[in-house]
Amino acid sequence: MELVPLSRGSPFLPDVSRINEESFPANERVSVDEMLEVGSEDGNGF
Repeated sequence: MELVPLSRGSPFLPDVSRINEESFPANERVSVDEMLEVGSEDGNGF
């Protein structure tokens, strides 16, 4: 497994979005936009 940073424009965003929606119920899900925003605030990612 390789860990790669996720950022806007990443080719992995569609896969991350799909997995996120399939894995969490709506009331527990954090949007990918929120993940990217939090990651950019402290520089460490989500």
